[in-house]
Amino acid sequence: MTGILHFYPSIVTFNFAAAILIILKHATTLRLSELSAKPALVQAESDYQKLTIGLKIVQCFSATPQEYSVLNFVDFIMGVSVCLLLHSPYNI
Repeated sequence: MTGILHFYPSIVTFNFAAAILIILKHATTLRLSELSAKPALVQAESDYQKLTIGLKIVQCFSATPQEYSVLNFVDFIMGVSVCLLLHSPYNI
């Protein structure tokens, strides 16, 4: 049990960082569709919640961050980015 608790903060930090990166990346992409900064960020967060991306992060990255390669992380971010663009109400 102590081993799990030892790694828990790093997993939460990693998942939080992934969520922030995905939301900001999507908001930046939405800015290309003429949205101003605040509406783009609000829409990006809404899309993130609607598509339950937080749950997908937890499912895909349940082990400690050291157990994943950079390629795993990049592939996940790119896959989510494509998913967000396909479900975006804006033509980009």
